[in-house]
Amino acid sequence: MMYLTDTTLYHWEHSTLERYEIKAFWQETTGVTPSAQGDKTNSETEVFIPFSEYIGRLDTGDYLVRGICPYVYSGTVKPLVQEYKAKSILRLTMCDYGSPDMQHWEVSAR
Repeated sequence: MMYLTDTTLYHWEHSTLERYEIKAFWQETTGVTPSAQGDKTNSETEVFIPFSEYIGRLDTGDYLVRGICPYVYSGTVKPLVQEYKAKSILRLTMCDYGSPDMQHWEVSAR
């Protein structure tokens, strides 16, 4: 079963990171790609953000953190990624069909 989870969204806006506290559904996946040099682990996170939580703009390169994150942007995202394990948005789909209760963002992050 999926539950809404506290999430912190960092969106790039005019060369600074704007911080939003929202709720989203998180699904962590881990896959393995076999190769001649050995198996390589691929982990990816799928995040589903209901429009009722956030209808603003999302872009690839924005960041998501599971839970409420106190980080405030100060010129570098290194602490955000290393200390708070922020995930960078790789792909996103706006699912604006159906009833308002079904409308959401589908986000893939790593």
